Amino acid sequence: MTRKPVHQAAEPHSDDTALERIVFFSDAVFAIAITLLALDIRIPELSGDLAVELPKALIDAFPQFISFIIGFLVIALYWTAHHRVFRLVRRYDGGLIWLNLILLMTIAFMPIPTSLIGRYGDQPIAAIIYALVVMAASLAQLSLWWHISRHHRLIDPEVSPRLIRYYFLRSLVLLFVFALSIPVALIFGSYVAELSWILLWVLSLILRRRFDDVQPQVYGTA
Repeated sequence: MTRKPVHQAAEPHSDDTALERIVFFSDAVFAIAITLLALDIRIPELSGDLAVELPKALIDAFPQFISFIIGFLVIALYWTAHHRVFRLVRRYDGGLIWLNLILLMTIAFMPIPTSLIGRYGDQPIAAIIYALVVMAASLAQLSLWWHISRHHRLIDPEVSPRLIRYYFLRSLVLLFVFALSIPVALIFGSYVAELSWILLWVLSLILRRRFDDVQPQVYGTA
């Protein structure tokens, strides 16, 4: 009696056209998410003295402008990371497709908590919900990179272990900063929590300097 072969994970596929479709679809989701951020900014119809009412309306909309900037910068961080990661990808499999879709789902959802910050920025729950969504995106990004880079399964075999570690740490910085902002929002309020997000760029700069030797690989100049 012939024994059936033990089930093995499907081998990755090498198809440049299929990889391009994954990247194009991903770019479209990022672009739509960023566009939706701008659509949430609304100036009401004004019927009185515009010289008086328009400045007041712009001042009232100021929190929405701030939330747009925050949302744009955060989504831009994920897009740049996604772009740099997929420059290293040489093969794909079902795991990559589904993990990428999960990441894109969190990105597509981001305009909603961003809108909450613009409308209810003084409420800690708004900052907490936004932080939770960003944390979900970071976990999806970490899972995607782990799947792609583990044993160089789907990436260029010449990618250095130090570069792989650098990309892991970049995602962990995002996760750490927004996780930290949740207790900050509960204790000190939403505005302090939102200010704490600036720590993301500080820690990213420190990390970049710590891994200065891999930056040419990150930016594609070596």
